[in-house]
Amino acid sequence: MPLLVLQTLFENTTVIIQLGNNTKVTMACVYKHPHGSINVTELDAILSHNNKTFIFGDFNAKHSSWNPGRSIANGNILSNWAVSSAIDIIAPDIPTHFNHNAPSTVIDIGFAANFSH
Repeated sequence: MPLLVLQTLFENTTVIIQLGNNTKVTMACVYKHPHGSINVTELDAILSHNNKTFIFGDFNAKHSSWNPGRSIANGNILSNWAVSSAIDIIAPDIPTHFNHNAPSTVIDIGFAANFSH
């Protein structure tokens, strides 16, 4: 079941998958351009169906929770949003972005919502 979520800061493809037991899972793949601030209202729109939800992508956001080193403003926004909304942060243990002039970083992360632990 395709889902249209209008975004202004994120490029995304979002779908809702209906499982055989009437459980719905929302899957979103997101890209955030490196410039401009993150608006979590757009992420909340993806979560608005209260389904089990995965949001993965390139957020171009660094935070010490998933990236060794310094945090940036968008990383702080995402981390605060996830913590205050009880959303799990899913991040790799190795860098996802490599730069010859700066340390490698993790900018590709995910979030999981509405899953029981």
